[in-house]
Parts: sequence; structure tokens; C-alpha cells
Amino acid sequence: RMSVRMTAAERETFLEQADTGVLATLRRDGSPIALPMWFVMIDGDVHIRTRASARKVGRIARDGRACFVVDSGAAWVDLRSVAISGTMVEVTGDAATAVEDALNVKYRGRGVPDEVPTATSAHYADETMYYRLVPERRELTWDNSKLVRPTA
Repeated sequence: RMSVRMTAAERETFLEQADTGVLATLRRDGSPIALPMWFVMIDGDVHIRTRASARKVGRIARDGRACFVVDSGAAWVDLRSVAISGTMVEVTGDAATAVEDALNVKYRGRGVPDEVPTATSAHYADETMYYRLVPERRELTWDNSKLVRPTA
């Protein structure tokens, strides 16, 4: 029986190579909101940064439950994804510095350009917060290419 589930090594490679994931958090009324996020993997866990004034900071403080999804592929055979559910935990101190450093390496040259409106610069000049997603259940992974038998 064929399985679409990724191995641990496939998952790690897939997440390391991905640019953007989607973080779903919960609003005050319990409804989800999903937003694209840059991220890095450190010790096998998703880490993000965000502005301290971002609404997601309040949502995480109120209810840290979250889901993070990374996917790729345009054709069915190429569809791959990892979905991780868990709790967002603030990262501080040396661990936060490690997240910042890793994000700066991964996204070097792709951040906010120097030439942007003053309001945009001010928006991104806000204090930064860092979070790690602590998985709480078995993650979902799939790679549809595993279902396609090579033709001889």
C-alpha cells in the first residue's frame, strides 16, 4: 500500500526549502484567521517574527492555539504539504536572537526596501516579537508524487 505521508527527512527538507507558510490563529470570537508568514525551522520547529503591535500578538496572548501550513505544487501530482497544529510560545533572549539571525540569513535582500513611504518605514520599525510553534498532535504531511508509479 502506497502512502503519501512524508518521511521525517522529506518533511525537514521541504520545510527548509519553503519560503512562506500560512499561520492560522483564533480571533476573539473563535473564528480562524490565516495569514502568510516568513519562517525558519530551528530544532525541527517553526519560528516566526512579527511586530509587537500586530493583531496576531493579541490573538496569540488570548489563545495560543495555531496551525501552520506550508504547501507547494500546481498540478495534482506535485501537491505537497505540511500542516502543524500546536501552541505558539513567545521566544526571548538568546533564542530570539537565533531566530532573528536565521530569518536574516534566509531572507537576505528580500525584506522591506530602503525606498518606501515614511509610514511604511514607521510601520516596520515597531518592536519585534518572536514565536515558536510547539506541535501538539501528529502533523499532517503529504506528497502526491508518491502515488504515481513510474512508467517503464
